[in-house]
Amino acid sequence: LNRLITKYSGDAWNSKPTANRLVELLMEHAFFLQQEVNEVESGARMLRDTDFLGPRTREARRGRRAQDTAEGGSNANERQETEDHHKHFNDFRQHLFWKKRRGIRKTRERRKDKINV
Repeated sequence: LNRLITKYSGDAWNSKPTANRLVELLMEHAFFLQQEVNEVESGARMLRDTDFLGPRTREARRGRRAQDTAEGGSNANERQETEDHHKHFNDFRQHLFWKKRRGIRKTRERRKDKINV
């Protein structure tokens, strides 16, 4: 993203409205990605297997999970407890997703209003 932002922010593209809009969108996207990275690094958010990860990372996570299972890291009680709270956490994740979408939509509307004024 940074490479694209730098490229389309340059003098050769600066006069084109499409390039300017692209830079705005890329910067907004980079901001939200950095926010998510900060949440993961601080421990406020944990990555799940369903998150977008590269093939090497997914394979490493599968290997660790298989090793934990082989060592007896997950027993029936832990699985039952996880299953009991599964719906709650999915609902909460969905709530956070829609809250984030509303925030993005409001930001776009504010920018649109600024442009139209």
